[in-house]
Amino acid sequence: MFTKFTNILQQAVEALAPSLPLQEDFVFHWKAITHYYIDTSDDKAPVTDTNIPSHLDQMLDTLVQEENERESGETGPCMEYLLHHKILETLYTLGKADCPPGMKQQVLIFYTKLLGRIKQPLLPHINVHRPVQKLIRLCGEVLAAPTENEEIQFLCIVCAKLKQDPYLVNFFLENKSPTRGASSRKTEVDIPDKTSVPEDLASETEQARSSESDMSTGPCNASCRAVISPLDSSSESSQHSTDLSASLDSMTLSPQTAAARSSDHNQNQDYNLVNSLINLSKSPDGRIVVKASEGLMLLVSLPEPAAAKCLTDNTSLCQLLTERLGTLYRALPQSIDAMDIESLESVNWGLDSYSHKEDAAAFPGKRALISFLSWLDYCDQLIKEAHKLTAVALARAIRERFFVPVMEPQLLQTSEIGILTSISLLNRIIRQITSNAMLRELVFFLLGEQRQPETAGDNKHQLRYRLIEHCDHLSDEVNIVECNVCFIAFRCFINNYYSDSFFVKKAWTIWHYFYTQTLIICNFLLLFQPYDVNLQVTSVLSKLSLFPHPHLHEYLLDPYINLAPNCRSLFSVIVRVVGDLMLRIQRIPDFTPKLLLVRKRLLGVEPDGPIIDHMTLLEGVIVLEEFCKELAAIAFVKFHASTTP
Repeated sequence: MFTKFTNILQQAVEALAPSLPLQEDFVFHWKAITHYYIDTSDDKAPVTDTNIPSHLDQMLDTLVQEENERESGETGPCMEYLLHHKILETLYTLGKADCPPGMKQQVLIFYTKLLGRIKQPLLPHINVHRPVQKLIRLCGEVLAAPTENEEIQFLCIVCAKLKQDPYLVNFFLENKSPTRGASSRKTEVDIPDKTSVPEDLASETEQARSSESDMSTGPCNASCRAVISPLDSSSESSQHSTDLSASLDSMTLSPQTAAARSSDHNQNQDYNLVNSLINLSKSPDGRIVVKASEGLMLLVSLPEPAAAKCLTDNTSLCQLLTERLGTLYRALPQSIDAMDIESLESVNWGLDSYSHKEDAAAFPGKRALISFLSWLDYCDQLIKEAHKLTAVALARAIRERFFVPVMEPQLLQTSEIGILTSISLLNRIIRQITSNAMLRELVFFLLGEQRQPETAGDNKHQLRYRLIEHCDHLSDEVNIVECNVCFIAFRCFINNYYSDSFFVKKAWTIWHYFYTQTLIICNFLLLFQPYDVNLQVTSVLSKLSLFPHPHLHEYLLDPYINLAPNCRSLFSVIVRVVGDLMLRIQRIPDFTPKLLLVRKRLLGVEPDGPIIDHMTLLEGVIVLEEFCKELAAIAFVKFHASTTP
């Protein structure tokens, strides 16, 4: 109670006191913070019971006011004081020790506001980006920490600054120390044997290191006084430390050291900004997860090649994406109706606000399906926005760690229910992916990576042939879903890779086998299989006929194409079906009236009545007639389009 009263009284005195010049006011508030650690012995009182938050706010307001009163880009005395006396470095040390309790939160807020409100570029200054770099390491260390919100706000403002000036990211690629092991993140300077460091400088450097290490082990105020006292006494130590840094920076590396560093540079880098965001993306708080995902999206889009390589080689981003995809996919029910998957509304990452109560009211597994598709959309958008090096590595990781080990066993199973669910999910995945790198890996997953034409003795790509075989499955429902998947896959690949001869050949390969199977169905089963299957088969063939590909056009629409022995074209199959039909209708009494009645029922003009004999055949005749009309219209339009100048 006495402390709070003292704080209120001091704030009143400061408000009534005459205004000081900006620099004196800034120094006054900083001295007030440093004196707290020298004069106060109670290290258990929370920081909110002290004047430290108020002094930090006043310092920030002073810096903003100073910048507004000066010309753009000009550094004022208050900012010079902050940089010269390494105030941010000291605040980082106090925040790391969390002394008094809650100080880490206040330091994060100060850093965030400083970077966000000051317009002039601060990160290029070594006394800014170095403590910022250190503070980044403290973020995400503990999930669901009380400072989690402040941590993500701080990391996001750093990401925004890097997006504005991408070259600054090089300041945040830290070299690992080979002598201290993986736990150390500091860059060590190899000093040649012929270079000697004065004893007093070496002693001061060691003292500074030991004081920082004591922050996490020793008593709070004792450690903080060790840092504050030299800064508070005079500016000589600051100048001394600056001279030390200058003399260390001026030292030249030995040839052996330089060669070793050159070869191991990429392998020995840390990207702590990415690592901290990845840690926070695992938070139980959904808002924190979305913010962390946005930060990662900004970082992967930076154009710096060094950052892109470090991100894929030395961070766990690939692991994060693939593991979460696998976890969410495995959480899906073993059986989901294909129509539910097909009719699910468009899903975008970050907008996942579906509740379990709504899940029970819709269909079982809808919540899990939305979560999976939402994360898939995030992966797709991340790869779409990423640097080319990053995009290729992330997409390859998804194929190797998710498509092959997780999805492929589900697609190869023999259970009819499992086939329907897995194929429907594949259909949805194909339609949702838009990034070129991820589509490329999906092509490899479904079709294989072989670039040479296939021969009879080649090893078959197991998944590709299984998908084709399912187009002639005993289950009509599987036939419909498989035909739809094959067509959508073909359309996506042609649309995205029409100019890439390899992918056109691959798409042609899968289409050729799929089309052969479809022709067999059309040839032998068109007049005997269900109406829905006929609609799906003919719809796929009609859409394939629309593609402006010479092979497709010739094979589907040219009645005079020269065929090898035992080969069929669409025209030859239709001729055989019509010939078979002419024989069958002679055995059906009142064929024409029945055909007219069935057509009216399909159009909804005539209400359903008694069952008509040979209903399946009559429906097949109607589908065949409409299919021929559609093919004729397509051929007519394509002919005129090709002849019109």
